[in-house]
Amino acid sequence: MNGAYLRTAALLPLIQALGATAVLGALYALRLHLRGGSSRTALARLLRFSAATLAATFLLACLWNARPTLRGLWGVARGRAGDEYVMGLLRQGGQGFLAQDPAKAAYWYRRAALQGHAPAQLALARLLLAGEGLPRDPAEGLHWALAAAAQGDTDALALAANLLRPTDPARADALDRQAQALLLPRARKGDPQAALALGLLYTRGGGLPLDPVEGYAWMLVAARHGLPPLQKLLVILQARALTPAQRAQATQRAAVLL
Repeated sequence: MNGAYLRTAALLPLIQALGATAVLGALYALRLHLRGGSSRTALARLLRFSAATLAATFLLACLWNARPTLRGLWGVARGRAGDEYVMGLLRQGGQGFLAQDPAKAAYWYRRAALQGHAPAQLALARLLLAGEGLPRDPAEGLHWALAAAAQGDTDALALAANLLRPTDPARADALDRQAQALLLPRARKGDPQAALALGLLYTRGGGLPLDPVEGYAWMLVAARHGLPPLQKLLVILQARALTPAQRAQATQRAAVLL
């Protein structure tokens, strides 16, 4: 378990419980005052009431705030692929209340992958190719990448194409063309990740005609819609690979695409 996360996650329920205890305690103290009686007895009753209220409201607040987590755990217990995939993500990154454990991440990805969950199949393929959490196995990695690609996962299509290119370039080209067909509508609608992936396809060539100008134009479109810093670096590197005339041409093309 991730102890630091659990301590942080308990702060909000504790604050909520303290607030509720203060309000209910004040009302109970007013009631005791109106009823009269020994001040020492009234104080003892108020302290017992406050302690019980704090414990009960803290438990209720924890349960209320943990609803998404509890639903996810229930889904995992029932074998729902989507929840098993999320469990794999938590285990891989050490996010949330679970500590990082690549082996357990691979376990949960595999459970979801066997049910046909494309993102889990792609995640499992990457772990197998990197040898992270389980022995490195490029052949099985390709198997799961192709399984996800068959469901139209564009990242899986690109990964499978890269893996197949040395041994089966014709099939790799077909996967690239399939990826282009899926990415183009998304890129035109302003999806920065789709635009970047499309740009990389053009700059790599393979199943698409090698066109660094068109590729850089789509990268500029992606950057305009917003990219994380590391992905912006890809755009900068591609710009350095072009001549000034090509960069100008790509800028004009990007303006048309936008």
